[in-house]
Amino acid sequence: MAGTGLILYLFVISFVLSQNVIKPVVHIVVMESTGAQDNGNTYFVRYLKPLLDLALDDARAMFGDLIDIDMKHVETLSGLSQIGALAAKVFYKDPVHVFFGPASNEGAVTLGFMALHWNLPVLTPRGNDMRLRNITFFPTVVALHPFDKVILTKFIMKLFDKYGWKHISLFVDRDKAVMTSTFEIVNKFCIENEINCYQHILSCFNCSTLDKELLESKVSSRVNLLLMAISDVRCLLIRASSLGMLEPDFVYILPDIEGVRHENAWIWRNNDSYDQAMNAAFRRVMLIIIKTPSHAAFDAILKRLNAKMFGNDTSQYVSASFEDEVEENAGHDDTSAQQYILSGYYNSFLVYLTAVNETLAVGGNISDGISLVKRMCNRTYLGERRSR
Repeated sequence: MAGTGLILYLFVISFVLSQNVIKPVVHIVVMESTGAQDNGNTYFVRYLKPLLDLALDDARAMFGDLIDIDMKHVETLSGLSQIGALAAKVFYKDPVHVFFGPASNEGAVTLGFMALHWNLPVLTPRGNDMRLRNITFFPTVVALHPFDKVILTKFIMKLFDKYGWKHISLFVDRDKAVMTSTFEIVNKFCIENEINCYQHILSCFNCSTLDKELLESKVSSRVNLLLMAISDVRCLLIRASSLGMLEPDFVYILPDIEGVRHENAWIWRNNDSYDQAMNAAFRRVMLIIIKTPSHAAFDAILKRLNAKMFGNDTSQYVSASFEDEVEENAGHDDTSAQQYILSGYYNSFLVYLTAVNETLAVGGNISDGISLVKRMCNRTYLGERRSR
């Protein structure tokens, strides 16, 4: 009887344990300002917190049977030293498996150095500059921004090499942050590849300014790299036509950096007297279309975010913005939400938790940041964007 009682006792214990499986807990720390400190006019005030709640709900629906998800938001401050101090404070006080953010490249650099020392992943919705793309220095940083300026620049350098172009006129719209930051990388690569780069930095596209810059470029080279909005290229080509700069030996290389839906548009057409001439002029343009994630995917998230924030009051609904390289403390139009930043935060949950789930399935260690990052990179996530 004693033996039977022992068997029954063990059976009861075993049954209870099987019904109360202890799931691993993943501790996520989001490092970002929501305006509670000194930059209260940024778009994060309005969108980030509800977006994180939405993403967390979806993550728990997808992975909640296998993993308990704990998310902590750390309100960051201006200044690179601040984000380092805040990250250290939370790391040495609370359990941390991963950092999400910040959207600032400068802040992500600081956090990336510290996270490497702790062997923790950092998933940033930006990370699209020269420093953070250096895997040797930042092996635990995953950049989720779809526009990689370094890869684009390397492609442009291959074009120059293929056709033997060593003298380039570079037109840059300095009023757009994404153009100036891309220019810095292009200029660096031109120096490394011994390409003479004649710079024409413009703050506005009026005819007198363009005529002067175009005439100078005509003396220097026949190859023109345009870091500007597609909508401004038509104006430039109208002036180039009047200056005899649409002859067969001229070429204009235009990367579609802004990624606004131009792929199927008649970008030469404006329904005016220049249309016929511009139809011919754009044959001198080499347009580089940069593959970006579907806008429709973000539109679906934004629709849910609007409903979460405003209910059925569609008059308050916001639309997507694709210009997301604003200064960290700059104000932002309250009627638009920055697609690549917000969707980057949303996708962080899918990218990271997929790697965690796979690691646990093979008995791996989810505290090993470098191993987790290797699982995250060089793959496609269905319905979302590619990491690194």
